[in-house]
Amino acid sequence: MRAITKDLNAVPPALLSADCMQHLNEIIANPGTVKINSKFYKGTVKLPDGTEVNTVWVALKELYLNKCAYCEALCHHPDVEHFRPKGTLFAHPRNTFGYYWLAFEWTNLVPACHECNKVFRKGNKFPIQGTRVTNYPSTGVPATLDHPRNRFDSPYLMHEGPLYVHPEYCADPFTHFDFLRTGAIVGLTSEGRRTIEDLQLDRDDLNGWRRQIYETYLDSFRDLLFRYRRQGSTKNSDWFMEEIYHLVFKIIFDGLDEKKDYTLFRKSLYRKIDYFFIDAFDPIFHNDLRTAIEAAIHQII
Repeated sequence: MRAITKDLNAVPPALLSADCMQHLNEIIANPGTVKINSKFYKGTVKLPDGTEVNTVWVALKELYLNKCAYCEALCHHPDVEHFRPKGTLFAHPRNTFGYYWLAFEWTNLVPACHECNKVFRKGNKFPIQGTRVTNYPSTGVPATLDHPRNRFDSPYLMHEGPLYVHPEYCADPFTHFDFLRTGAIVGLTSEGRRTIEDLQLDRDDLNGWRRQIYETYLDSFRDLLFRYRRQGSTKNSDWFMEEIYHLVFKIIFDGLDEKKDYTLFRKSLYRKIDYFFIDAFDPIFHNDLRTAIEAAIHQII
């Protein structure tokens, strides 16, 4: 999961259209009776030639660079996922209708891969620490929906104390998450741990892909050490320092490339470079590696 900045002044027009607002008013007036039409939160519009385009879906894909909001796997056909579920909440039968009034709220929509959005993962779960909001915020007489209080970070909603990390309202995901050499993700806060547990962000396939990224770099370090320190090697310290520089540069560059998958994990590789690329080797190599890596970082940064 990486931090995302969503422009709240550039809400896709489809979510503010008269038809969408009319449908939302119908839903609010008849919760649980009027079925929420997916074409509105996908932003389905018909072009002059008759073809349909899902403008909200496209906007989310572009914002998240074709990656799942939760696991960061590349996902070119994501679901438009409701962070606060629009339907019946899992394990909360008394709150039958869920957050139906947030069905078309821009800050409540994220792209999720099918794996993360499965019923037994994110699905309709939304655990909280405080008291659950069970009705839409209203203003005026007669009461109408108070749209500003629909935003994810409004005091009206944040009073619930959400236990899931929202990528658009988390300036530093490393506050909540850490990684191991196995590729496993570790929660550092109650929100981080619950997000990992419920969405199974430490599932075998994700751990495997992240571990493969790490081990590719690790093999490069291993190869350089072998070529430099093997008996009869003609490679000198200048050569070793130069090669380590290029490798460290690639690790940092890849971590800064937001289009790549598993960006947060890639960033952790250079944030914890001692753990991943020095301590992983026999102590007899630590001095060579530390000297070369620190020199490389000094040049790059």
